[in-house]
Amino acid sequence: MSNALAATGAELLFGMTNDAQFSLGGIFTAVLADAVTFRPPIGAGAVCRYLERPRGYRLIRSYRDRSRSNLKAIAAMIERFGALLAAIGPLFSAMDLDPVIAGPSGTLAVDALFISPRNP
Repeated sequence: MSNALAATGAELLFGMTNDAQFSLGGIFTAVLADAVTFRPPIGAGAVCRYLERPRGYRLIRSYRDRSRSNLKAIAAMIERFGALLAAIGPLFSAMDLDPVIAGPSGTLAVDALFISPRNP
């Protein structure tokens, strides 16, 4: 992945808190409370159905001058993150990939935060 991808895609947030649910949101998650929550692990097919639920879905698919994000790449990344959460999620009080940039050629996790229960 490249910086060009990071500059041109839709901004998403993948996160988990100690309630063992996975949230999918984006740049408007905090402001509009526009997110999807589900329990990992989850398959790519189910992810695609969940991706259609938030109001911000139009930004992923394409809107005005924005390119269409690669839904298969988003679903694959969420599937892998869900498997990671299922395997090691109980060791952490929170895990976030924020932002994840989703563009036409793939996805890129720009930053990650893993918080241990002893370091809230």
